[in-house]
Amino acid sequence: MNKVKTIFFNASWMAISQVISSVLAFVWTLFTARYLGVNGYGIFGATLSLAGLFGAVCDVGTMYYAVREISVDLDSEQKYMDNCVSLRFILGAVYFALVILSLMVVGWNSYMVVICLIFAVHQFFSSFKSLLVISFQAHEEMKYQALMYIISNVLTFIFIMLVIFVDYGLFGIALAYVVANFIGLIYVLWILKKKFVFPRFSFDLDFYKILILGGLPFALNAIFSYIYYSIDVVMLTQMSNTYYVGLYNSAYKLVDIFAVFYAVYTATIFPVMSKLFKENTNVLNITLNKSIKYLSFITIPISVATLLYGTDMIVFCFGSKFSEAGSVLTLLVWSICFLFMNGATVTALNASNKERSVTIMYIFTSIFNIVFNLILIPKYNIYGAAVTTIMSDMFLLIFSIYVLYKIDLLPSIRLIFDLLKITVASSIMGICLYMLNLNMWFAIPVGIIIYLIVIIAIKFFDDDDKYIIRQVVGK
Repeated sequence: MNKVKTIFFNASWMAISQVISSVLAFVWTLFTARYLGVNGYGIFGATLSLAGLFGAVCDVGTMYYAVREISVDLDSEQKYMDNCVSLRFILGAVYFALVILSLMVVGWNSYMVVICLIFAVHQFFSSFKSLLVISFQAHEEMKYQALMYIISNVLTFIFIMLVIFVDYGLFGIALAYVVANFIGLIYVLWILKKKFVFPRFSFDLDFYKILILGGLPFALNAIFSYIYYSIDVVMLTQMSNTYYVGLYNSAYKLVDIFAVFYAVYTATIFPVMSKLFKENTNVLNITLNKSIKYLSFITIPISVATLLYGTDMIVFCFGSKFSEAGSVLTLLVWSICFLFMNGATVTALNASNKERSVTIMYIFTSIFNIVFNLILIPKYNIYGAAVTTIMSDMFLLIFSIYVLYKIDLLPSIRLIFDLLKITVASSIMGICLYMLNLNMWFAIPVGIIIYLIVIIAIKFFDDDDKYIIRQVVGK
């Protein structure tokens, strides 16, 4: 199987799993929000965000570091797996200590503390699953990781529906996440035993040092990335109230559903980029350009359509009580465009052994995010948080492009024209939908048709794109 087909095969498996997971997450998010109400959903968002704030401590970047190293030397797989697993238990204890310390600082009531601790257990199991799939990624056998996502999310959906049916409240919903992730973890261990290397405990202190030093930049990236993506929810909880957190979280959840394909991209492309950096940096640069082009081809028109139908989407998903979140969604949805662009640039930098530069980028972006949240949230509440998120994304993109320029991986001039073509096609689609004033459900197919007609008319796909398509379909 050639490299293009391998990427397409893995991306297809991951895309299928993410579509299934997104649909299920969409439904359980809808039911959860309606079941808990605005305030209850605010508590859900705040406790889940705080539990995830220190999630990177469980890993200290060992997952990404191990994937990169195993991808270029499969003989080292067992050693990396064994030591990463034992180290994960030690770091797990540190993670729980940090969560407990944070809960003491924020001063939440006992109910929110218990819910947050349950979500912390969920975070630990989820982190363990993410570690164990390094074998799937290194061997470019993404179908097993895709099946893990499907199993975990199907079970989460079933358990949450049962909790709502028997009326066990937010406590039961939090437990549903824990049980579903634990079963997903058991599945991954079973596949590893049958197909790959089964993890054993190995306590090699010298190798721990290599793992921690090699993975620390990735860990700092994850920590500061989470801070600038999720600290706004925690800050809103402290500076506003759970009602507005519920509104903000409902808009953010829809953005998260759109953004799941970012995980598909990262998991599929990162091992490939790591190999390309070792073999051919010119091909790496082409991969980066095409990644931004294809990802923007999807995200920009979605953002334009959401600008017109954001409130309709919120009301359909969460009910009229959440309608105020519609205007927040029309702002936050633009972060999807920057999320995917940043995802492509940061993945290329990590694959190029520039994770320390990425760490510096995330540190400054996190500081930028916190400062502007402190300025804008007191005055503009949830709208200030949304604007700060977009500004932070733009700041990170400018920073990452500068670093790419320093290592001669700057995206080509042709990419700018490609992005302009996407913007033109998306704008024409948006103007037509605005003038037609269609119902949201009629607007979806009409908008897709208009967008594709314009894309074809302005000759968006070049000879390289056509070659890639022929490679994918085998012609």
